[in-house]
Amino acid sequence: MELKLSFDGYVGDIELKVATNIERLEAMEKLDIDIMKLSQSSQDDGIANEFMTMKNIISLLKMSESYYLKVDLTRSDDGKEFKSFDDLNNDPKCQGILMESATKCLLGLGDEMTKK
Repeated sequence: MELKLSFDGYVGDIELKVATNIERLEAMEKLDIDIMKLSQSSQDDGIANEFMTMKNIISLLKMSESYYLKVDLTRSDDGKEFKSFDDLNNDPKCQGILMESATKCLLGLGDEMTKK
């Protein structure tokens, strides 16, 4: 399955592969997310509280790189174009885009996804 994400302040979108259930569980294991704690709280809040360490965010972003299928974004305020994960990763203003993309494709978290 694939998903297409768009972002406020940008024209275009990003297409990502969605992690399989096994890949999602493997990502949670690598991030040391305690599945038992998740079952006791709302899933999105539980995972967010569990992995919001700098080490885990960095790991999650690195894991997500291979899930990017297409990047076609242009920032509205300055016209800067982004055509790859590396383009996004090298621009400090794109950190939020990377984090949102990673949590949606690898952990299945966030607002309703537009699935392709």
